[in-house]
Amino acid sequence: MEAVSPRLSNSSTTDEEFSSGGGANAANNAVELSSPRSCSVELLPAVGGGSGDRTVVQYFNNFKKSGVPCRFLLFEQNAWVDFPKLVFDELSAGFVAGKAVFELSADGRCYLFDFLRMVRIDTLTEAANSIAWIDVDGRCFFPRTVVAPEESYHQCYRQKEMEELEIGNIDKSFSDESSGLAWPRFSGAEMLGEGERLYRVVRKLFLNGMRRACGSSDADVAVMSVHKCSYPGLSGRSRLKAFQMMMAMAKEARGDANVKFGWYGASASNVADVVEHGFGKTNSGELGFGAHGLGVHLSPPQHPHGSSVLCREGAEGGEKYMVLCRVVMGNMERVEAGSLQRHPSSDEFDSGVDDLDNPKWYVVWSTGMNTRIIPEYVVSFKTCNQAQGTRRGAAAAATATRRAPPVRTWLSFPKLLKEIEKSLPSPKTRALERLYNQHKLGKMSKDIFIRYIRSIVGDKLLASTIRRIR
Repeated sequence: MEAVSPRLSNSSTTDEEFSSGGGANAANNAVELSSPRSCSVELLPAVGGGSGDRTVVQYFNNFKKSGVPCRFLLFEQNAWVDFPKLVFDELSAGFVAGKAVFELSADGRCYLFDFLRMVRIDTLTEAANSIAWIDVDGRCFFPRTVVAPEESYHQCYRQKEMEELEIGNIDKSFSDESSGLAWPRFSGAEMLGEGERLYRVVRKLFLNGMRRACGSSDADVAVMSVHKCSYPGLSGRSRLKAFQMMMAMAKEARGDANVKFGWYGASASNVADVVEHGFGKTNSGELGFGAHGLGVHLSPPQHPHGSSVLCREGAEGGEKYMVLCRVVMGNMERVEAGSLQRHPSSDEFDSGVDDLDNPKWYVVWSTGMNTRIIPEYVVSFKTCNQAQGTRRGAAAAATATRRAPPVRTWLSFPKLLKEIEKSLPSPKTRALERLYNQHKLGKMSKDIFIRYIRSIVGDKLLASTIRRIR
């Protein structure tokens, strides 16, 4: 069978790779895979992924929404391989006939194919292999957890139960003994030493971006640690392979996968979830009407400040966390602020941006957030008053006031907005009006409202408008 082997690259990321948002290494981490033009990938629950009637219904719904398969894959010897033509024909016939589970003989052996749980089982040895497929619409259906070929169907369940039991006991013990601590444990990442080159590269990228946006010095923002994601276990490896496959398919379909780096900011617990399990939801709700569609928003590598405003202080001394991700952007389209768009506007596009020439936001739609985005580094940081102590609190507050956006309390918002709207397209105008109404009703603080104005309007237009009406 033809192998579809991911080429995992352990080469270090270069400074140029970060500054350009992607790099050659991103393209080299490709999976040799030929597929239809579309680049949608579905990650579905597999063996051991859940239990009960609700899970069975989910399996069946996933099975039903697939188009007719044009390619079946088997996970064997740590790689995805194509089934022989005769086996493919039999599998296709069974799939089209709506057979979720059926028996098939191949290579002198008898196998049970379960499309719901995405597994092939040897009826004699009970050895299980994961299966996957690509349909005629180009959508890829892969299990979230890949079953190792040497494991039996029953061993998979038993091993998962034991792992959950052990992890549960460890978590309970830690919670009982350390109830006053809430330090995020990134089980899917390893801490880098301050002397390591990658630590210095990521730290420099983060601090330079924060200084550029806020005029901050190293004393204003302190990097406390940098973790490198390691993708352990079957789940981690599956997410990494899904990303690599998406990158290869995007390159084939578009000519260029257009891989970028992007910052993702969130609470400590959300960051831990992203590192260990992937994205569970988009962050567009955090941006309100300043969001450019209903997707995961990441800021470009040179502009971490945009995502830093979405961070939440943890209990462990006020640290905040940002994730530097690699993102398969493919063909990008401009999405207006306040838009309710939730998927590409046509087959020509894969992702969104706020500005095609100088983007401040990358937008990945929810259908691709766990195949187009892979977390690579976690940066822990503190702002000036956290890092330097309470003695500098008053001075830091005064400095922050001096560096605040050029909006003064004596300048009425209605007058400012009326002038700004002369230079904006109607979608942005409507977004500003909705934001202002939220602010007037007391549902949005002044600081948050100003942030949204800056995000939608841009600092250059905002500053020139204020100077003009003074």
